[in-house]
Amino acid sequence: MALVGVGNLVRWKKWNLVLDALGRLPVPLRQRVHFTLWGPTPADADSQAFARELKSQVGAFGLAPYVRLAGPTTRVREAVEGADVFIIPSTDEPCSVALTEALALGKPSIASASGGSVDLLKNGYNGRLFRPDDPEDLARQIAGMISGEGTTATPEQIRDSARHYSASVAWARYHALYRRLLARP
Repeated sequence: MALVGVGNLVRWKKWNLVLDALGRLPVPLRQRVHFTLWGPTPADADSQAFARELKSQVGAFGLAPYVRLAGPTTRVREAVEGADVFIIPSTDEPCSVALTEALALGKPSIASASGGSVDLLKNGYNGRLFRPDDPEDLARQIAGMISGEGTTATPEQIRDSARHYSASVAWARYHALYRRLLARP
């Protein structure tokens, strides 16, 4: 299973949770996952330290054959299209653009049950939600995706689930709201 994440290598994105979860999978399941993380490492000292910690974690958990820290890309769409499953472990995002875009591409996704992810993902339908900051639960959700128990939606249904959150739909809602407000006496 090709598992893909996209985002800066910064501590609050919590990419370390994905590595921790993969390290908890039984070896036969772990061998069926190939995780690629696309994203730049900002120049600040903490982000640089976090990137080194991620590399160390890959080695400590024996994940080198299954994990690729790919670095920055300008070809995000192609990176996500190559995935079987998209993952976003952060807990501090009111509405993840990356998650919305992955769903718009028809990709089932795994996300923390926090912020806007709980509105975007219907657990077991277009993706899986895991308890925030819980690598054991994240490992269970990844294992479910590997075993085919992850989602019931087709790629087209997953794409449809994201349309509700598109920029054009949001603009139409705001436009209608402002018209109603301006029409009041």
